[in-house]
Amino acid sequence: MSNKFVIKNDISLSAVVKFLYSLDLSVEWSIDVKEYNKKRSLSQNSTFHGWTGEISKFLIEKGKKDWTPEFTKSSLKHTFLGYEDKIRTDMVTGVQRVTSELKKTSELDTGEMYYFMQQVESWATNIGCMVTIPNSGEYFKNKQREIS
Repeated sequence: MSNKFVIKNDISLSAVVKFLYSLDLSVEWSIDVKEYNKKRSLSQNSTFHGWTGEISKFLIEKGKKDWTPEFTKSSLKHTFLGYEDKIRTDMVTGVQRVTSELKKTSELDTGEMYYFMQQVESWATNIGCMVTIPNSGEYFKNKQREIS
């Protein structure tokens, strides 16, 4: 069971407290509390997808013919984001099992996406692939904030 709450005011805080009181205390629970950040932005997503195309083209030119943009994206997520366990239920038998699945960038917040993109940019630079960083995009703005 997983629940996610965003606390904005006393009403939403009360809803969280009510939920906590409803938990079965014969089971151990883990609760993580962190400052809320918006989901990754469309600008970040657009820049990252541009990078997968640029990196793919670079690698293909270096002789790695199978590195399509889709394969490149998946490989970058494998390398820098990793996996998360998901519970899946067989609809015929009802049997549940845990599977490991690549994390999705759509589930990252803006800070997590920025960190992921920093890792990708650094790796790309190290192999000689200079990815495009639009100066009007959120990634560029975050880099500028970090420098100042």
